[in-house]
Amino acid sequence: LDETIHPSLYELQGFHTPYLNNRNRDGGGTAIYIRSDLSVRRLKNLELEGEDWVWAKVTLHDKSIIICSTYLPPGQTADRLENFNSKFIESIALANAHSPTGIFVLGDFNTGNIFLEDRYNDRSSGPGSSGITTFDLHFKHTLDTLDLTQLITTPTRITDTVANLRDLAITNNTDMIIESGTLSSFGNMDHLPIYITTHLPSSPR
Repeated sequence: LDETIHPSLYELQGFHTPYLNNRNRDGGGTAIYIRSDLSVRRLKNLELEGEDWVWAKVTLHDKSIIICSTYLPPGQTADRLENFNSKFIESIALANAHSPTGIFVLGDFNTGNIFLEDRYNDRSSGPGSSGITTFDLHFKHTLDTLDLTQLITTPTRITDTVANLRDLAITNNTDMIIESGTLSSFGNMDHLPIYITTHLPSSPR
C-alpha cells in the first residue's frame, strides 16, 4: 500500500481509517483497525525505526489499553534478532509510561515454539514443531523479565511435515483476558489467525 492505492480499498465501514506501517516490497507491513466509536491515538514514539509495527492507545471512559501489531520477518541474523529484542524492551518501557490498564502485542514473530504445548514436541503421533531456537529462549526470558505473558500455545503454521507456533499474543494483564486462541484460516493465508477477547475492569466506586 502506498499513495497510488486509494484508501477506499482498505477502509472498513464502522472503523477509523487504519493505522498502517507499509512496506515498499511484497510481504510485510501491518495495520491496526479500531472501531469508530472508540477514542484512539497512534503512538508514533513507540514505533522505533526499522521495525514492522504499529502502536496505538485506545481510551474508553477512564481506562486505556495500548495495542501493537507487529511483523518480524523469518531468516534474520542473530544480530538482527537481538536488535529487535532490544527495541521491543524499549517500546514496552515507553508503553508502561502511559500507565495503561493493559498492553497487548500481537503479530507474526516467526518464532515461538518454546510456548507450544508439550504434545506438539512429540512427533510420534504426527507433525510436530521444528524445535526451539536460541532466540526462542532469549525472547521468552525477555517476556519473563518484563512480567509479560504469551497466550498462544498451539501451532499457527501447519504443513504436512511440521507444526510451528509463529504468531504470538503478548500481554501484561492476564486478568483482562476472557479468551484467546487461533481461528480457521481463510483465503490464501498460510498461518492461522490469532485472537484475544478482553474486558476492561470496572472503575472502583
